[in-house]
Amino acid sequence: MLDSSHLHNTTSKPRQELISGAFLRKLNRDLQSRIAEMRRFAFEEQDAPVIEAQQQIIENAMEPLDPVTLSVDVGCVRYKRVLNNMLAAEQR
Repeated sequence: MLDSSHLHNTTSKPRQELISGAFLRKLNRDLQSRIAEMRRFAFEEQDAPVIEAQQQIIENAMEPLDPVTLSVDVGCVRYKRVLNNMLAAEQR
């Protein structure tokens, strides 16, 4: 078990043993950089190939597709419907 007694009374510890603000800022930048790299990898290496393959299937379909709409897609579907209605109204 870790001894956390030093966290409550830092005045008795030598200055070098206290975690400095500069160290924490560097740690924070390092963590943010690692998280950004993981996000980039997740999208570019995992999500993008699947999305691109799905788009190819849609574009190469011989007849109109009737895709399943998931609850997470509702906002996008509604946006597309409203936009299409606005464009149709403009053309009238």
